[in-house]
Amino acid sequence: MENNRISLVFGGGGFIGSNISKLLSSNSVWHKVIGRKECDLTKKTEVLKLLKLFKGYDLDIVFTSSIVRKKEDSERSQISNISMIKNLTEIIGGLSIRSFIFLSSIDVYHQGEEEFKETSPTSTTSPYAVSKLESEKILNELLEDKLTILRMPGVYGPNDNSNSVVGHLTRTILNNETVKVTNNGCQTRDYLYVDDISRAVLALINKPCDGIFNLSTRESIKLLEIIDIIGNNLKIKPSIKEIESDMEINFIRISNEKFLNNFSEFKFTSIDSGIRNYIDALN
Repeated sequence: MENNRISLVFGGGGFIGSNISKLLSSNSVWHKVIGRKECDLTKKTEVLKLLKLFKGYDLDIVFTSSIVRKKEDSERSQISNISMIKNLTEIIGGLSIRSFIFLSSIDVYHQGEEEFKETSPTSTTSPYAVSKLESEKILNELLEDKLTILRMPGVYGPNDNSNSVVGHLTRTILNNETVKVTNNGCQTRDYLYVDDISRAVLALINKPCDGIFNLSTRESIKLLEIIDIIGNNLKIKPSIKEIESDMEINFIRISNEKFLNNFSEFKFTSIDSGIRNYIDALN
């Protein structure tokens, strides 16, 4: 890799960012991890001070920083998420940007769609979704053909601290606690193994490709089946209890065709394999 080329991983101290950093290191990709200790992105003066260090470099920027929905989904978190992007875009215009990879979410899609495609209608049903869509818009206005947007479902994997749905279910079953489900667990989901994101980012650094791409297994699997897969791998029969909910049942299916058309050799991790890897890591 060229001596003046470097990847900046914003949010590199978090679950997804640290996984990306680990893979870049193992593939000898020169990069800098930028967490909150290195730079508070909500403060423009800190962003300016940081980016001055990288003038003269060709930059691949990987942006994973975000107040995630599970932690806080409020107007305050929405404003913070958008301000991080605004502060960055107001400063990077004078830098040499080779590519910019922004991690977004399938939460931006209108939930009534039969299958989420990159051309599917979007909907701002939560502050988190608003922050992602607005960030996408701000970045696109500045970067255009240098911007890659990755829209993803829930992510799980080793070191997620049981904060993912898969992690929470695994911990619940492992502790012999009762798993509570609504709608008989018939709602379908597609969860993404964290290593798949890292491999996708590496592929995009090696071969930049602008546009919006979904990352998904394209497996639409019932929540009840996911619970069974976890139980089978733990060799524990889960205790399941149906609870009432006024939430409408929804079925999620996500197309990954566009990404695979550009990276035909890429293989996504199936939910079976991902859960097995996850539990093996716990052991």
